[in-house]
Amino acid sequence: MGARIPTLTDSHTVDDLLDFEPYVVTLAGLLAETGTPLTVGVFGDWGSGKTSLLKMVQKRLNATGPCLTVWFDAWKYDQQETLWRALLLRVLRAVRAAIEDGVIPAEAAQKRKDLAQLDDLEAALYRDVEREEVGKIEIDAGKLVGGTAKAALQFGLSLVPAGTTLAQLVSGLSGGAEAGASEDLLAGLRRARTQIHVDQVQFLEQFQDKFGELVKRYVIGRGEGHGRFVVFVDDLDRCLPEKAVEVLEAIKLFLDVPGCAFALGLAPEVIARGIEMKYREKGIDA
Repeated sequence: MGARIPTLTDSHTVDDLLDFEPYVVTLAGLLAETGTPLTVGVFGDWGSGKTSLLKMVQKRLNATGPCLTVWFDAWKYDQQETLWRALLLRVLRAVRAAIEDGVIPAEAAQKRKDLAQLDDLEAALYRDVEREEVGKIEIDAGKLVGGTAKAALQFGLSLVPAGTTLAQLVSGLSGGAEAGASEDLLAGLRRARTQIHVDQVQFLEQFQDKFGELVKRYVIGRGEGHGRFVVFVDDLDRCLPEKAVEVLEAIKLFLDVPGCAFALGLAPEVIARGIEMKYREKGIDA
């Protein structure tokens, strides 16, 4: 047989076959030393080596700095209804592992308290604070106030807060209830929307504050106040564009705290398409 022909596979590698070393050193230094919170994008087409570059950066950070790193392959979770939730759970479980590994000494009572707080954060991700995203209301207020029973009403029951009487009002209205039920329904829906906004704001603030406390104690403390939590998110450009945008929003809304840095591998045109699709649905010219 003749000499073997050298080939390269399309799998990622931490062996530097593409002379990425200068980029690895620069990107690792940026993620380890620049002020946080920080998000860095590594742009390139499919097959250009983004994953290999990010894997090499992760390997360098694990070897040289007081960093906690976690890898999230977005494409593996693309079929899940909420890709952003999968990311947050992955991040929270990495924090859990950091608490349990004992690198940061803490009293047993403190650890139990912090692990219980993590349980609360994970459970909170399944609360109905996203009701407004999955529920929708389209009401022809003129017909409702006029007392027409079969009004133009599209009602997402996921929007109705627990314990409310709105469901009964809807049922009564469709059954031909008195016209006064229309005004009650409209007022109740307005109150529901207001309460949902309040719940969402409180949830976001509480989640971010509690997450920030845990990062400060168990991640930043690893480096005598200079530790980093570096989250690598790969293959966003293989996901549906709107889901990729949701991941970016989740990073900003939930995880944007001191001590956290994010390195994203993606093709920018996919994100641009996702933003365009999302805001077009909202009737906004992106």
